Amino acid sequence: MAGTLTSTTPTTGSIKTAGGLGVAENVNIGGKLTVSVDGAGTDVKFYGNTSSYYVWFDANADTNGTWFFGADTTGIKVALYGDTTGCGVFWDPSTDTNGTLAVGASGGSKGNDVLFYGNTNSSYLKWDQGSDTLLLAAAPLSLTGSIATGISLTGAYATAGISVVTTLAAYGDYALYVQTTGGATSGTQRQSAFIGTMTGAGALGRVLFVDLTIDDVEAGAYVNAFKAQLDFATSGSVVGLASVACLEFVSPGASTAAGTYTILELEMVASANFTTGRPLNYIWAGLTGDSTAKDAIDADINVITLDGHTDASGNMWYDNTLRIRLDAAEWYIPLSTVEGTFTTAYPIVSTYSSGACITVTNTATASGYYGLYANSTFSYATSGVHKAILGKTTYSPASSGYGTSIGVVGQVVLTAGKTFSGGQGAMYGVQGQLDLPSTAILDNSSSVFAALRAVITGAPTCTNFSLVAGLYIDTLNTGNITGGEYGSAMIAMAVNGAGSIDTAILIKSGATLTNFLNIQGTPSFMAGDVKETTGVYSLRVKIGENDYWINCYLN
Repeated sequence: MAGTLTSTTPTTGSIKTAGGLGVAENVNIGGKLTVSVDGAGTDVKFYGNTSSYYVWFDANADTNGTWFFGADTTGIKVALYGDTTGCGVFWDPSTDTNGTLAVGASGGSKGNDVLFYGNTNSSYLKWDQGSDTLLLAAAPLSLTGSIATGISLTGAYATAGISVVTTLAAYGDYALYVQTTGGATSGTQRQSAFIGTMTGAGALGRVLFVDLTIDDVEAGAYVNAFKAQLDFATSGSVVGLASVACLEFVSPGASTAAGTYTILELEMVASANFTTGRPLNYIWAGLTGDSTAKDAIDADINVITLDGHTDASGNMWYDNTLRIRLDAAEWYIPLSTVEGTFTTAYPIVSTYSSGACITVTNTATASGYYGLYANSTFSYATSGVHKAILGKTTYSPASSGYGTSIGVVGQVVLTAGKTFSGGQGAMYGVQGQLDLPSTAILDNSSSVFAALRAVITGAPTCTNFSLVAGLYIDTLNTGNITGGEYGSAMIAMAVNGAGSIDTAILIKSGATLTNFLNIQGTPSFMAGDVKETTGVYSLRVKIGENDYWINCYLN
């Protein structure tokens, strides 16, 4: 038919035309509608009520044909409905500026499961509307490209923003693996950041919580709940300070009334029935690696470096002490200024009262060894008394009985069973030495120089006592000590120097010295039968190999 067919009644047969077909009314097709033939498609357009809005099938586009719903800037809504009321896939080009593709609908129980299958069996991405869960099954999540934020989670989470629950099969497997590379040449590169803010009062807070449970098994050579490693590789270095962990505490901006603040908290929790014979440590610090490098590190490494603190009384650091706290009490760790010894420029004080305050145990195998060595310099002082060692005992006697109070005791003990023989030697309980070099000049008539001085001070009320003496020499030997080149003596004086000494014994006293010599009892060196005169005592003295007598007369 070459012209126009017009019919006002339904057509029940077939209509074929080589030209266009225009239909002004509704078209009811009772059978199959076929547009064109296989291998020779035909474009089809479905126009809307608004100009330029249509759905178009382009048979030649993209080789195999393409459906267009609207055109660029003239979008058309698309709705794909399911069997449940309100459920489907809906495209609305007019919402949210660029349009919205909605899978399901709001209102509850109107969601749709969405599946994206991969090339491997059982690998897929699924949105499970029933459990409100996005599931990535048997497939990794890979984020590539340069972006500001890879994954952003906002809102309030009752349990976890990201939850990773998995079973690791072998060494080198990770539940969460983050590998980054930073190429910036300035600023601070934060490879990973955990930032938390607490806005509620009275809560406990942890930005990062790490918990490793050893579940009824014996672990291997080492176990760490947390490990941090700083690796400089072959040629890496730093121009400032490098550390494996930086723990930085920013103090409150206002004064606080309560609380304890610390930078590092170490807590060991003792479980019931726990017993151990193994070492337990709050801190374990070890040095491993190449032996040559270990030697170099040992030469420079410090146990701890404290920086920025002020040396002042009441501070953590004062002179040669560091303050620590044990429970509620403050204690102080003494510091030495020289390695291998305890050397200090400050006093050493002991208030111990249950035994020896300071005990020195020393085995000397050569000359020049000291159990206790005090080297003190007294210079440029015009008054006062300087004492290198002061032995002072304050005695408070009891109401009955008595004790012996001694300021300084010098005692040397000859080892039992040993024979003192061989070369020249000596044993001195106490030695006082006055060293006057040849270049020293003594030019003060009121000065006194002595190797040993005994002093009595005070003005007590004397009612009853046995003896008060500036120097008291006593012998407590239980056997005889006799013989030898010079014998034994309670007082011995020797002149072994090349220079001369004026006097062996000098008594410099005022009228308060009553007796030159007071002898109680009758010692064996006294004899009463040398002279016939009654009341004469003779004191025996030895000069060279001969005995001589000094006669003492009564009145």
